[in-house]
Amino acid sequence: MNLIFESDLALARVAGRLVFFQEQPRVEPEPVLFAEGRADGNRIQSYSVLRESGLFRMWYLAFPSGSDAALGIRTAYAESEDGRIWRRPKLNRLPEIGFDNNYCNLGLMSPGVFIDPGAPSSHRYRAVGYLHGGPAAADHQGLCSSYYTAHSPDGLVWELDSTTARWFSGDTITGAYHPGRGCGLAAMKFVRRMNGRARRAIW
Repeated sequence: MNLIFESDLALARVAGRLVFFQEQPRVEPEPVLFAEGRADGNRIQSYSVLRESGLFRMWYLAFPSGSDAALGIRTAYAESEDGRIWRRPKLNRLPEIGFDNNYCNLGLMSPGVFIDPGAPSSHRYRAVGYLHGGPAAADHQGLCSSYYTAHSPDGLVWELDSTTARWFSGDTITGAYHPGRGCGLAAMKFVRRMNGRARRAIW
């Protein structure tokens, strides 16, 4: 997928040194993670899985339901040794939550988490995501969602890089580290108004 974001010059520099292959994936017959308990509510939605030092780490969205619905959608965390059996550590990092939970304080929707190996320890984990009606006002086209970036030393305690939106528009966004370029990449859905109608494009 990254190929569509590479420049002709970037591709020329690695020409003849790349080998592409595709394996038949093995799909587990049953879900490996499903909504469970009060913290997850009635559904979950996975966004980022990283493997580091033999441990799979997942950041997903939890949708509290019933009397907890007022908490809003939360970014939750799970981990696994084999990618099949997952545990939800009791993080309890948000004092306003009155029950045991595995929420981290990354308040971004569609959180794309990646590791920047060249960053200082305080910024080792990076994330991209959007906020609906976040700190920034709507852009000049009247769109009320905005994309933000965040950093963390451990992937659990996060801080926005800025309260000013990094990009305007909002919805799906994916982040990844590009070792060849030595930087992060973000692919996001942009909504632009054309002839009075909202149109979607990938930027």
